[in-house]
Amino acid sequence: MYVRDDIAVNQLQKIISYSTPSIETGLCYLTTPEDDIDLMKSTLIDGKLNVIISSIPFEEPLSGLKHIVFCHPVPTRDRFISCCAPAVESSEPVSVHLIFNNSDIDSMTKHINAQYPDRRTLANVYKKIKWLYDYKKNPVHVDDVLSELGTIESKEIVFSNSIAIFEEIKIVEQQKNNGKITLAISADADKRHDLKESMLYSEGDKIRKDWVEFSDFLLKKSPADFIKMLIESY
Repeated sequence: MYVRDDIAVNQLQKIISYSTPSIETGLCYLTTPEDDIDLMKSTLIDGKLNVIISSIPFEEPLSGLKHIVFCHPVPTRDRFISCCAPAVESSEPVSVHLIFNNSDIDSMTKHINAQYPDRRTLANVYKKIKWLYDYKKNPVHVDDVLSELGTIESKEIVFSNSIAIFEEIKIVEQQKNNGKITLAISADADKRHDLKESMLYSEGDKIRKDWVEFSDFLLKKSPADFIKMLIESY
């Protein structure tokens, strides 16, 4: 059972354990060690696990696998294809179930926009930091910037990922003052910087563009179109 992220792994596990406590469940997170994943697969094959809830793709056949369930959409076509690999490469029939709805697709759009801020969002966050920095003539406390961002949805995530990008292109520096994290505009900030110099931004930009195309596919295509896409990918 594929879910959106590590938080959703725990959420689904709680639902299953409450509704059907007899089901043996394995939990696979982004940070789960490879050895633990291999053990989980073996346990599933041996029939000692009924289900694995995962936020990452399983890309090889699993003997005895009957169902792959997408509780949430994944952000790209390539990720979807990777997640379906155990079904496509299996010698036995494996059913693929998409049980998410339009609301889940809207939620994924918001999640991607927060996780991978675009150029306009980054400009807004930087503008707030610089205004406070110029006004105070001192490094800016994180909470002050968050307050200036107002009611932006998922602003803590947007802010955190924006700072990571700014640090990559060396226009903002994080400092520690009296045990608190503050932000300063770097000495080279006035020089011309290209966002594409940031690996984080470039990867996020690709995922945002891929999601626009793939979300349209999810909304409009038939089961036959999904089957065709998977067959043509292997």
